[in-house]
Amino acid sequence: MAYIKKKLSNNGKKAFRLLMDELKISMREAQKLIDKKRLFCNGNLVEEKNKFLDGLVELIVYENNPKGLEIVFENEDFAIVEKPSGVLTHPNGRNCTYSLCDEIWHLWGEKACVAHRLDKETSGLLLIAKHKNAQIELKTMFEKRLVQKSYLALVKGKTKKEFIVDKSMDLAKDYDTVKTRMHICENGKEALTQFYTLEYFENLDASLVLAKPLTGRQHQIRLHLFHVKHKILGEPLYGLEKMQIERILDGKMSDIERAHITGAKRLLLHSFSLEFTYKNQKFLIQSQKDIKHEFLKEINTMKENISIGYFCPHNIGDMVASLDMLYAIKYIYQANITVFCRKNTESILKNFNFIDHIELIEKIDENIIDQINKYSLDYLISFHAKSFLIKLLIKTNTKNIIVKAKFVSVFSFKCKTIFTSITKRFFKNRSDRDRMLYYARKIDPKKFDKCIKKINFDTTIKTLDENKDIVKNYLQENNIKNFIIINPFSITVDFTLNLVSFFNLIEKIRFSYPNINIIIPTYNDIHDTFIRSVKQYNINLLSEIYIFKNNDDILNLVELISQSKCIISPSTGPIHIASNIKIPSIGLYPKKDSIFWPTYNKDYVFIDKKCNELLCHEIDKIITDVIDRLKKYIN
Repeated sequence: MAYIKKKLSNNGKKAFRLLMDELKISMREAQKLIDKKRLFCNGNLVEEKNKFLDGLVELIVYENNPKGLEIVFENEDFAIVEKPSGVLTHPNGRNCTYSLCDEIWHLWGEKACVAHRLDKETSGLLLIAKHKNAQIELKTMFEKRLVQKSYLALVKGKTKKEFIVDKSMDLAKDYDTVKTRMHICENGKEALTQFYTLEYFENLDASLVLAKPLTGRQHQIRLHLFHVKHKILGEPLYGLEKMQIERILDGKMSDIERAHITGAKRLLLHSFSLEFTYKNQKFLIQSQKDIKHEFLKEINTMKENISIGYFCPHNIGDMVASLDMLYAIKYIYQANITVFCRKNTESILKNFNFIDHIELIEKIDENIIDQINKYSLDYLISFHAKSFLIKLLIKTNTKNIIVKAKFVSVFSFKCKTIFTSITKRFFKNRSDRDRMLYYARKIDPKKFDKCIKKINFDTTIKTLDENKDIVKNYLQENNIKNFIIINPFSITVDFTLNLVSFFNLIEKIRFSYPNINIIIPTYNDIHDTFIRSVKQYNINLLSEIYIFKNNDDILNLVELISQSKCIISPSTGPIHIASNIKIPSIGLYPKKDSIFWPTYNKDYVFIDKKCNELLCHEIDKIITDVIDRLKKYIN
């Protein structure tokens, strides 16, 4: 519906009288048009209803722009239509060129109106009142909850057969630029929804559910499903960051990127049925759309046939460095991505929409062949593959394998090898993150080079509510506010301090900065050993530190790091997590690691000897350097 200026003839009449005569409307309707700021004289807004007009008079009017509408049912009082997704129920401003009103007013005149609303991206049945009396009666029925509605939604994960969500809700005020965003709150308006699972699609890890809202709150079904961790695919508001929401609402995010982030290019929610009694006659109207097929088509059109695997049975740092490569693969090739990994990195990957499947690897042996074969991969990337692993990968049904050049890979027709000499030449001062992107480029260099600069990487690790609660409770129970994290543990790094030197560092930090707390995160398999080591060194040190015993969920550590002032660590998983979530760190690094594994703030104390080779004065210098550097992060 376009807003246009219509010229009116003028013979010096009062504003309201001119409108009455020209448009053949009542005085009340004429005054209403003036109140709506629709009347102009010589380009100036007319606000006085009794003003005599002299000059060019123009009125802003609607010009219908119908495109066609599917009518499901119609009688003399009302009609039920199929609203397409992406169409506004009402125009939302003078820049709106099309809304459902274009269709309604074209078919039934300007006295017709909707009896209820559907969100812009929700498709399905909408009830239209054809005249004023029907409008009043139908809207009253909705207000009194005399209309039973049902919706179909395709949601993430496997839902229960039947479940009810009874959670009050109200308007959220956390994002000032997003006006219609709701949140669950105890003091909000009552909201109750019944859900029934119709089908589970294992290949998509998605469920088709029937939702029956027993109350009529805005975004009720969407928010209730998000609350129970079964977000509707394509959801543009809930579970996203403010910048992502704004880009979707402003139309600045491509369909491909949105599908990667939300699971679909539109909200997969459909108004399926309306049941009510009108003038003593019962009506049960159901949508004629094959909505299951349409939902699945929305998912499938965003996926190409290409299937790409990433084999990474390594440490947390390698997986964190891989995230940008995986995101680029999804964005550039629109691939179905499977990651083969250890249990300790699984939780990091679960919250990323650009990863389709996670396959856990217990150990590298012949069993991985069957695990890989069930995905029928077009490409499989392995960054640190040794000859034994490459031999196993070659035995799989994967069409192409991308690995570093080894004797066994150079002479295999399956392998697209990455020669170390080339990466050293072109990536001499580049991080492992950039080197991994080179592996993604190997799939289709022309396509990669064309698209890579357009990518807005969204690979920040996200924690869940349960992780936030665990860390919040831990900090509150111990009355910890300002703290730093020290990670003295390292399995893969030799260029660091030994445990006794870390204890010495802790003592000197406590002396230099008595108002800052120190937290040491541990895991089940190292916790008891660490406590014994502290007691052997100095039992009093236990009263100077806090120990966060994690339950092996890496996301708890991510949440803890996100609340800290700074982390001190060798080049291992925790410091790479800190870099990912942009928390300052002091890296105890050999110089080469500052190139391969750069931190967010690029602050390092270089250690170029193995811990058992460091002399006392060298250890003292390292500790002094750390304490000096720490000052800027805790003040």
